[in-house]
Amino acid sequence: MSQPVAYTPPDYVAPELLDQRWGGDERRSKDPVDILSRSLNKLCLEASDPYEIVAHLEALGYNSATALERLGVSNHFELAQQLYHRTPKVRSRAAPKARVPPDWATPMAMVLSFVVTFLLGAIDRNLVLAPALVVLVWSQVGAALLARARGTLDTAGQAGVLAFLLQAGLVTVAATWPLERFGIGSVAPMFIWFGVAGLLWAERALLALILPLLVGFVLLVESVFSLPPLVTNVCAVCVPLALVAPFAWRGAWSGAKWVGANLDAAFSPFLYGLGQGLLIFALLARRPEIRDLLPGIGLLLVILLLSQPLLVSYKRRVTQKLWDTSDPRRYLGYARWQLVAYVAVYLLPSAAALLFELTRGPQPWTPYWHAFALFGLCLGLAVVAFTIGRPAVPAITFVLAGAFALLGAPFVLSCGVLALAQLLLLMLELRLVGRYAVYLV
Repeated sequence: MSQPVAYTPPDYVAPELLDQRWGGDERRSKDPVDILSRSLNKLCLEASDPYEIVAHLEALGYNSATALERLGVSNHFELAQQLYHRTPKVRSRAAPKARVPPDWATPMAMVLSFVVTFLLGAIDRNLVLAPALVVLVWSQVGAALLARARGTLDTAGQAGVLAFLLQAGLVTVAATWPLERFGIGSVAPMFIWFGVAGLLWAERALLALILPLLVGFVLLVESVFSLPPLVTNVCAVCVPLALVAPFAWRGAWSGAKWVGANLDAAFSPFLYGLGQGLLIFALLARRPEIRDLLPGIGLLLVILLLSQPLLVSYKRRVTQKLWDTSDPRRYLGYARWQLVAYVAVYLLPSAAALLFELTRGPQPWTPYWHAFALFGLCLGLAVVAFTIGRPAVPAITFVLAGAFALLGAPFVLSCGVLALAQLLLLMLELRLVGRYAVYLV
């Protein structure tokens, strides 16, 4: 809500000035909320729901204790609710807007990319870990910077930021090539991820889905006709470069200057991506058997597909509760129980594996199943922290857990401690409703 100049909503006139404009007898209601609704007439007439009014009230200072007491309400969420229901809606005669469909393209592109890089043998070679870590950190940082750019820049400015981020990603991935003795097989899988991320950022979801499918098709042809692996590796490098090239040369210099002035937005995502990379590095550096990893990897892919619907469901419930209660303690208890229920859904696969072990005995794949289930839970808790505007929670906890794993701690233990730490910190953060409520609405 920070802005360089004083903010006013559409056609806003302060109540004290509004009364001075009319010299005759005042026959309208003198209720302070009714007076305020006249000052916010256009906003209240066109608001599609109370959430649109909340941000305006906060920017105008109607969340202060003095203003709320004068208006006879306990918080500005209640005030927005009253304003919304007292004003006839211009939009009520129009057809309701269609609900925004869930984003299936992003997790599907990630799943396909993972499958293709797995078939390329990337997960079985430590030589790809350095490029993988670079791409992981770059993707987290780039996504955060683009999110800020879309909220502050016009279309041309956003294109410049995207171009700079694509060029920076290409340079950093290429910088790891000498470390891997210039083997194309070490960077080829990472170019698939580089291309998918760039295309998703450029809002080319169909191309992001086609890219791993095309590389997978070339890999199939290579297998059928006994072609050398160089064919698929060259395809995995050249196709992503060709697809992202049109987006990598649009005002990159202006984008670089903007990124330099907004690097503060990259700090927490950098630590978050670094922590993820360190955890994965610690797991794969021990060279587990691929057949034991497969069930856990499949579970993680399912978690990635379902994580967005789970987050949206959690956010919808706790947001709705903001309007259903004015008791902070009651709301806090509800929000915490909803978070516990959210965590319980992520723990169901581990519970199923434990039941399987009790009936069939220990299996070599179950430790990795538990590990990936806990890792998925950690990712799910991280997005909750980002949703309520607390990126420092996953940033710090993931880096510490990654360092813990590198020092020799079991991956399952590292992820378990990470999940518990995030859960406890989020329970504490949920007390501060006034800080994160604006992120929910």
